[in-house]
Amino acid sequence: MGDCDGAGATAGRGRAPYSSAIVFVAGPGNYLEYMTLRERSEAHAPSQGGAPSRRVIYGCTELLNASGFAAQLAPLGS
Repeated sequence: MGDCDGAGATAGRGRAPYSSAIVFVAGPGNYLEYMTLRERSEAHAPSQGGAPSRRVIYGCTELLNASGFAAQLAPLGS
């Protein structure tokens, strides 16, 4: 097996934890995903209330509002 431990979010032997990441969704992204990523990056902020120690960039190929999302789900319910 190779070195396949995901994105390296935790420090392994001789490896530093990441300080920045790019999260890209191929398809529709949403506000909940963005806020979850933001909260998780802020959870690693220094205890003195400084800036987050991890920077996360979030992107997606399509960003939907609520009605657009419901329209995409409608065929699944029929």
